[in-house]
Amino acid sequence: MSLYIQQNDEIQTHLDKPPVIACPQCGVVCAAVPISMPRFALIQRFDLQEVGIVARCSSCNRAVFMRYKVMSRNNPVIIDERFTLVNGGLEPFEMRYLSGNVPADFNESLVCLLDDSSRNLE
Repeated sequence: MSLYIQQNDEIQTHLDKPPVIACPQCGVVCAAVPISMPRFALIQRFDLQEVGIVARCSSCNRAVFMRYKVMSRNNPVIIDERFTLVNGGLEPFEMRYLSGNVPADFNESLVCLLDDSSRNLE
């Protein structure tokens, strides 16, 4: 099923049935309630091939960014229902066997690596 953006910027399907995701921040599987939608006029004007929707995780209330492919730019704009999460979370690692400050130091290095890699994408 595709998403349709009407000329009045309405995406009722997405509001009625938000996608269920594994949140990149908290890891809980829950609904991603859309809070920022692409606008019909801007998709038409800039001839966009893909658009983004910002959603709110129902569990932790953090922002989740999803990228969608634009299938058709007619009226209504048709967006593929499949999406890519733009911000990925940290990978869970087994650290029970580590002692002392090693787990905290390892987590800190992962956060620094993630932060550095997200800056290089810009």
